Amino acid sequence: MERKLAAILHADVKGYSRLIGEDEVATLRTLTPYLEMMSALVRHHGGRVAGSAGDSLLAEFPSVVAAVRGGDGSLEEGPPSLPRLFGYPELAG
Repeated sequence: MERKLAAILHADVKGYSRLIGEDEVATLRTLTPYLEMMSALVRHHGGRVAGSAGDSLLAEFPSVVAAVRGGDGSLEEGPPSLPRLFGYPELAG
């Protein structure tokens, strides 16, 4: 059996069910570009998007360092509202 070390990152939107219930079309219109941007940042930092469903993103990185850089990069390099959307308002610009 071949072993593989990996670091996994999972991100989802805080309050997604409430947001979908309030305005499904606006929520999906807002969320889609964010998930696309986060996927690009994951790849940029050496990761691979393993899956995405609804409001979540599952990514695999070859190391913990790459996963932290990918996760931090998503919050720092993305639009100012991204940290708030994913539940980190203190990091919002």
